[in-house]
Amino acid sequence: YEAMGVASWYGPGFAGHKTANGERYKPSGLTAAHKTLPFGTHVRVTNLDNDRSVVVRINDRGPFVKGRIIDLSNGAAKKIGLVATGTAKVEVVALYVKVPKDSVEEFVESEKKEKELARSSDEF
Repeated sequence: YEAMGVASWYGPGFAGHKTANGERYKPSGLTAAHKTLPFGTHVRVTNLDNDRSVVVRINDRGPFVKGRIIDLSNGAAKKIGLVATGTAKVEVVALYVKVPKDSVEEFVESEKKEKELARSSDEF
């Protein structure tokens, strides 16, 4: 999986809330929300404005704002210089994808949809 688009980060107020996979959100952690990648997937997120990268683990669903492809924890956003700006153009590359055997076909379809979304966000 590879995509380019806009990243954002979880604002204050989510600390301790349950993420979609059931774990508690820890602002200092290196985690992220993605619409389709399986929980446990590790991705490298590179801020294309400053070339800083961070590896995060997908543990939540989102973002739910049009044109955004990933929501980062505060800890991850700090590492790539995203906190002050709130959003940035990024490249997301999967390093490890955790795919349950019974959902390979679903994952392939979701990846196709995500690529279409990424292409449409390039128009912004």
